[in-house]
Amino acid sequence: MRYAFSRGAPPVRVLLGVLAIPPNSRYVALDGDEIRVRLGWSFRLTAPRVSIVAALRDHDRIRGIGAHGWRGTWLVNTSSKGLVRIVLDPPQKAAVCGVPVTVRVLRVSVADPDAFLADLQHGSEG
Repeated sequence: MRYAFSRGAPPVRVLLGVLAIPPNSRYVALDGDEIRVRLGWSFRLTAPRVSIVAALRDHDRIRGIGAHGWRGTWLVNTSSKGLVRIVLDPPQKAAVCGVPVTVRVLRVSVADPDAFLADLQHGSEG
């Protein structure tokens, strides 16, 4: 299943267009084996689904839009709405602008966080 990123405000949508990050390159995808997170050329993560040890709605404040992080916690978003916090153990490798990083906690904005979390939970049961 593929989930779109939250729809950002018009200035964010224009900026993403200028940065050549079209809507079809911004998504979180789940299948039976893995999770894939893409924000165009700026962020890429592919991790085994079994490495997801927790996932929940994230209501913490954010500062900024895009892909940024520090010490294993990464925020990848196009909006302040629809945030989900995903905890990975063991930490997983990702790439930010082609530079390798390690991700322990991923905060990501999805258009339908409840459906995403339900799909994630359902997939972990079966």
